[in-house]
Amino acid sequence: MTIHLSAQFEKLAPKEAFGPLPGTQLLYHQLRTAIALEQASLVVNSYNTGTGKTRASLLHLFAINGHHHNVLFIAPTNALIHQHVDDIQAFVTQHNLCFRIIEVNAKVIRSLGVDLAIPDRNGEKLYRLLQNPLEFCRELGISPDDQRNLPFIIVVNPDIFHYMLFFYYGNHDRRNLFIATLQTFWYVVIDEFHYYDEKQLVSFLCFLTFWQEFGYFDQGRKVCILSATPNPQVESYLTTVLGNRWIHVSPDNEVDESGAYQSVQTLSELELEISSSSLDEWLSQHRSQLEQWLQANYDGAIISNSLARINEVFDLLRGLDICRITGPEPSAQRIQALRHQLLLATPVVDIGYNFDRDKPRQNIDFIVCECRYRDELIQRIGRAGRILGKPECYHLSHAVALVSLDVAQSLQIYDGQTLSRRSFRDVLNGLDTLPPKHSLGSYMRIHGMVEAFYPVYKLSQMLSPEQQTEEIERLVERMRSVFAPNNRQGIKSLQIFAYSFEARERWVLAKDSEKWDKNGWHRKTLVANLANYFSQLQSSAGKQISCTPQYAHEFIDAVVNDPTRRAGLNKFILSQYYLTKSLFAFRDSFSGPVAVIYDPDRLFSSQMFNTYDILHLIANYHFHVFADRGDFLRCGNTDLKGDFYIQLQRRRTARLNIEFSLKLEETGLGSIEKSGFERLYCRRPVALCGLKLAAKQKGGDYEPMLPTLREAIYQLYLTLLIVPKDDLGALISSIRNTSIYSIPIDIIFADGSSVLYSAVIGSAVWHADALLRGHFQMRDRQASCDAIIL
Repeated sequence: MTIHLSAQFEKLAPKEAFGPLPGTQLLYHQLRTAIALEQASLVVNSYNTGTGKTRASLLHLFAINGHHHNVLFIAPTNALIHQHVDDIQAFVTQHNLCFRIIEVNAKVIRSLGVDLAIPDRNGEKLYRLLQNPLEFCRELGISPDDQRNLPFIIVVNPDIFHYMLFFYYGNHDRRNLFIATLQTFWYVVIDEFHYYDEKQLVSFLCFLTFWQEFGYFDQGRKVCILSATPNPQVESYLTTVLGNRWIHVSPDNEVDESGAYQSVQTLSELELEISSSSLDEWLSQHRSQLEQWLQANYDGAIISNSLARINEVFDLLRGLDICRITGPEPSAQRIQALRHQLLLATPVVDIGYNFDRDKPRQNIDFIVCECRYRDELIQRIGRAGRILGKPECYHLSHAVALVSLDVAQSLQIYDGQTLSRRSFRDVLNGLDTLPPKHSLGSYMRIHGMVEAFYPVYKLSQMLSPEQQTEEIERLVERMRSVFAPNNRQGIKSLQIFAYSFEARERWVLAKDSEKWDKNGWHRKTLVANLANYFSQLQSSAGKQISCTPQYAHEFIDAVVNDPTRRAGLNKFILSQYYLTKSLFAFRDSFSGPVAVIYDPDRLFSSQMFNTYDILHLIANYHFHVFADRGDFLRCGNTDLKGDFYIQLQRRRTARLNIEFSLKLEETGLGSIEKSGFERLYCRRPVALCGLKLAAKQKGGDYEPMLPTLREAIYQLYLTLLIVPKDDLGALISSIRNTSIYSIPIDIIFADGSSVLYSAVIGSAVWHADALLRGHFQMRDRQASCDAIIL
């Protein structure tokens, strides 16, 4: 099935319309963005990828130039950060603007002040950088002779922004960095806004709410959000926070008079093939077509959502002029990759990778891509045929979109038709079988309020008692209106939740001798958690009895002095701490143990030495495990370090499925029977340790595995949503068409019997729990399913 998409054009703004750049030809949407930022507190630009949205956001620098106003530019990946640093520096230099451009990531922060007598705390270093970047001239590449007190443009990833706003740096630096996040910047740009899921959006909505409530927008501060495929629900959230103080600059709301403006071509005509084949099926059937494109000197890309599939394609297409662009590849390799005709890529290229080539026509002539979501399809086919600024605009581009059978059948009626890009997008928006990558609402409603309250709670500790009541009540109600208008959880309950996490965190980070000190300052924490622990044990026996701290106080000494009971209490506190920590994590809270890889045949990447998650390697490769790092270094010198050291031998012909097993006797839960286990640990988020790995072929036997590999995650507390067989249908239905997946987990009881459950792992647990919460409540006939005990 083939659909012909017509060329796309963008309107040009009148040449004299933007005062600071007389005679400069801007695109109409770029001018609209600059004007909107003069009129509104926040502007969303949702024009298509590759049409200069970044430049549109930078035009506001002319308005604040000379006022010593700092700028924060947030990009979702470190590779995109580096690209934006170059682009912003070029823009500032070209137009003689007075700003200093600074790239900030974890590596940069760690490098600061090595030769200076300052505390070795990342939070301290970051705060000092925000106060005076000239203190770190050498590390930031600033000439020692350049002592100008310039305002700066910090280009940073969202993780660091999140840690600053949510008080996640060390105790000595949290307050300073929170205040700096709110007060340092007058203009904030958030790029690729569609990249973030609703859990991550909590951070940005919190920030916007703080700026609105504390009057920072009233001071003239601005925010610009860039997104080619915004989720419509985002508009509702922005309206709740800002009312009518924001403007959406969209192709759908251009004024009628702009119809007479001249235009410039930005995308070539595109011949789009829709196929329900898998990637390997399509390549095996169309290898000759692929080779014909390459022989015609076309440049192309193949994009898969799977690193394993890209490496399989690399093996399949050896002999052609190919190169991989994947997460494990270093940034230098991604630049070198453009010397090759055919690029094999994972989603790392979806965010800001421009495929820049010195060509008179489009950089990418053809693209073959997997498209599981609506925004993926729109973004990826838009990579082919970009010609903004190119002299040759008449070359046809080609795209192959690999979609599900349901999607292919839904699009069958358009076979042979010619559609505009906008019309095709409207068609896709009407397909229930092709959802957006991120659906908003469930997590915000169920867990968003709890997460958003934490910085409010920490802020309350900075206020006087008089301010606390008034300010915190106002902020909580504001946050509630944004995240969960129908959630009536009281402030007291939220405060207890935050306090419990904070107390457990202090206990976990304390020295072991201090944790159990009878007269120590952690005594109150121990008693409170012992009461919760007793309540949990009663619940496992089917008794809904809530034990009080007064009751627990009578038994605390007996528990602390008994090694077995103390170990049980210890595990309880750790499980509750790591469970809450995963709720507050910005990215996935689960990352498996790291393996350092020796890869002489370049099976995994272009590098002889690399690092990656051991679970991925177990599933996809045969490999040798070295006894230790010293044994490994006989293969060659490397500074890389990890939990395992391996040599890849060959790729597996069939991928193994990873499973977990948990022997309750080894975790101190040996006395719990199936019914008690399901009451306590199923249908709600939990954090458990003691899990072992297993791997098997689909429909086959388990693969032999070294004990060290089986126990690779044994000591880790993993966040899990364990679902019994009776609820598997609801789980499958809820996570269909999402990026959430489940794996089998075998629970082994004390009598030797075992039951196979399904489990979601990591931060995805909180999304899955939100989707299933109604089902679980109906199933258990309970008003709530509290995962974390307060």
